[in-house]
Amino acid sequence: MNPEELRRSEELLFSEWKATKEIVHKNSIADGVVHAETYINTTPRLLFLAREAHWEDEGDHDIRGYLAKGAPGVTFRNWQVIARWTRAITTAEDVPWEDVDDEARGQDFKKEEFRKIAFVNIKKQGGSSSVNWNELVTYTKVCAQLVRRQIELYNPNIIVCNGTIWLLERFILPHTMRDSRRWSDNDVVWFPLKDRPCIVIEMPHFAARKAHKEMYERLVTAYEEIRQSLGPIFSSWKD
Repeated sequence: MNPEELRRSEELLFSEWKATKEIVHKNSIADGVVHAETYINTTPRLLFLAREAHWEDEGDHDIRGYLAKGAPGVTFRNWQVIARWTRAITTAEDVPWEDVDDEARGQDFKKEEFRKIAFVNIKKQGGSSSVNWNELVTYTKVCAQLVRRQIELYNPNIIVCNGTIWLLERFILPHTMRDSRRWSDNDVVWFPLKDRPCIVIEMPHFAARKAHKEMYERLVTAYEEIRQSLGPIFSSWKD
């Protein structure tokens, strides 16, 4: 798929979302691939799956445009986490914390890394900093097919779930099944999808009240273990 086709398919999908009658549409928050051409040409293709955007007003927003600007504003520290994780996963060699700590604080670093990714919220409406789980589960059940189609549109090699792996397994991609779950030596949950060369990794939400260095090093260690375990899958991404 070329960049223009990807963008057209995204917009058609978002139109379906807005037309879903089972949802009260207080606002609409678009998400997805930040820069289509860069995403398509990045190996591995990386998708982050989060819960909902922290936007409580009733206006429409577009996370893609926000990330393309380097995620400015009061929440920029949280987005540094995504930028660091992206650099670690999309770089062939090991990237120690010292190489991304200070650099991730700059807009240019974040802009460069965000161009590589797809960022998908399950719920396409704003929420508060505290998740209403009953509302999120109801929304996921209604929109599971649309979320699945969005993921399939981007055809990612790696999905990093930000506290959403159980929603992915139970509602969005139930055919992945729990029997394929694995744990890294440092207790990061991950599994390969059964029907495509894609790996799912579970991490805390990027805005979790955890030390950024600790989360980064936990991901890097687990990712290296996964690469060693599934070498043929990683090699197939380059073909």
